Amino acid sequence: MKTRELVTKDAGKLKEQLLELKKELMKELSQQSTGATSKSPKKVRQLKKNIAQVMTFLNKNKQKVEVQPKHE
Repeated sequence: MKTRELVTKDAGKLKEQLLELKKELMKELSQQSTGATSKSPKKVRQLKKNIAQVMTFLNKNKQKVEVQPKHE
């Protein structure tokens, strides 16, 4: 996943993508635990990295909103 992709998406789309990534990770982990062979052994690691990247980007955006001063 590229950072450019994250910048162009709004918070709602990022949250949807985060849910999809988490579902896919659960599916991969359940396949591993049952002994089914994975198509790509690196997939779990990559999914975890993508989830962390999306969460980090969401938190950065959240902090930017909270820090901006109010004009009164």
